[in-house]
Amino acid sequence: MKKAMLALTVLSCVAMLGLMTQSVLAGQPGGHRGGWGGGPGGPGGPGLFGPMGGRAMEELNLTPEQQEQMKAIREAHRQEMQTAQKALAEKQQALEAAITAGDEAAIRAAATAVGTATGDTSVLRSKVQAQTAAILTPEQRAKLETLKTQREEARKERMKARQEPPENPPIQ
Repeated sequence: MKKAMLALTVLSCVAMLGLMTQSVLAGQPGGHRGGWGGGPGGPGGPGLFGPMGGRAMEELNLTPEQQEQMKAIREAHRQEMQTAQKALAEKQQALEAAITAGDEAAIRAAATAVGTATGDTSVLRSKVQAQTAAILTPEQRAKLETLKTQREEARKERMKARQEPPENPPIQ
């Protein structure tokens, strides 16, 4: 029973980490919207640049100079992000192997390693987001905050809709 509960708990954590890291992994070239801009929920979701990915970038009406600066920031961090993503994926694979083996000590060690790799990737993403936010005008930053709020509200509504039973459940 304890082993089954542990496995369920770890699997839940892995699923949650998988969802959190999806935004990072979607930032790889070839991801949503040509890479670097998609994430959970499809194109326009929080990718490498979080709320500044995809559609939000379009709605901010960046100047050509700002677009070039954004591109330079992406390029400057591309290799570092890919290395962090690869490390995270390897840690997640090790965790899956430990879960399959059912070794509690290995599961705990692998889960800790996944957490550390997730933290490292998140810190890098935060640094990149701070650099990109720094090139925005005050008006663009205000617009970005509005977009973030709207995105969060829409996400909450989607989650709420998924948790509510259908109005007319199918008759069986």
